[in-house]
Amino acid sequence: MTALGSLAIHMFVPAMPAAVVSLATTPAAVQLALTLYMAGLAAGQLATGPMADRIGRRPVMIGGVVLFVAGSALCWTASSIAALLGGRLLQALGASSSLVSGRAMIGDSTDASGTRDMALVSAIILLSPMFAPILGAFVAAAAGWRAIFAVLALAGAVVGVAILLWLPETMARRTGPRAHFAADWAAVARDRSFLASLALAVLLGGGLYVFLSASPFLFLETYHVARTDLGWCYGLVASGAAGGALTASWLATRLDTRRTIQAATLLCAVAAFALLLGALQGIHHVAALVVPMMAYAFGGGVVMPNAMMAALAGLRDRLGTAVSLYGAMQMGGSALATVAVALFPSHDPRLPVLLITALALIAAVFSRLDFGAIVVEHSD
Repeated sequence: MTALGSLAIHMFVPAMPAAVVSLATTPAAVQLALTLYMAGLAAGQLATGPMADRIGRRPVMIGGVVLFVAGSALCWTASSIAALLGGRLLQALGASSSLVSGRAMIGDSTDASGTRDMALVSAIILLSPMFAPILGAFVAAAAGWRAIFAVLALAGAVVGVAILLWLPETMARRTGPRAHFAADWAAVARDRSFLASLALAVLLGGGLYVFLSASPFLFLETYHVARTDLGWCYGLVASGAAGGALTASWLATRLDTRRTIQAATLLCAVAAFALLLGALQGIHHVAALVVPMMAYAFGGGVVMPNAMMAALAGLRDRLGTAVSLYGAMQMGGSALATVAVALFPSHDPRLPVLLITALALIAAVFSRLDFGAIVVEHSD
């Protein structure tokens, strides 16, 4: 269930150039399909978080799956860029429910090793980009880019049936009046640990989505990668992110959260500088882009689950709201990063790589500042 939102992003990425030709539009317009999807994920999470705190996780999931399937079907049949963008927005609003409710379910658990569990779920989410671009590239080559959305609609329908049959409600029944939505938002927004952890996720996540938005055209126009090999390039980068999440799960009860985050953000900064050096030197071998991004993604995979659990540590009574605001701000930051990429020349790697480096450097500095107690206590 939690992989659906990621699948919908990454399966379409290698087919974006084909959609440009099919819909007789521009690369910038099709890149908006990624930007709008990210914005939809952000807005959807803002709505579904408070709902999940009040009516439960399961009903929100079921409604979200219905929207996801409907949006996928609209993209499948889109005859214009406007229809594609509308379908992507609807698809994203549906996918947001799985991101919020899945993470809130982990928070509902009484298991003290929440960081480990969050990291395992993050690994599942991050493994989907390793396979999704490969699957998307082959589906597009075999049946056209529209078939990608047919596959996503079918996947959403299967997930919906599985939720109905096997997924129980996890939220404990609450008695007494609930605070107003605004009070919940205000309490979350005042939490220093939440804000510090969120800033790291926005910075490093933005760098990843700068790469995702710029890379299809860089791979084809600058690095001369065959269309059928695009999936493998994305798979290698995604394997770095998944490996980082699995490493975070292993480290969860062994190493202090702050030290883990600091080391991983430093790795991201070093990888970004290597990426920048290759771009400035005009090294247009595909390895100069993929290898540093694998290291960057590994560092991000370590940081994300640790930052998420640190952000939620002091907000147990408002878990759904906290998860939704965290996810919305992270996705919103990534959407802004992809908007910036649309302003760059599609064939020049220097500007997007410079942006990735700047974001990673700020995150590395930011992780060493004192923002209060962001260390998550681990059980033995």
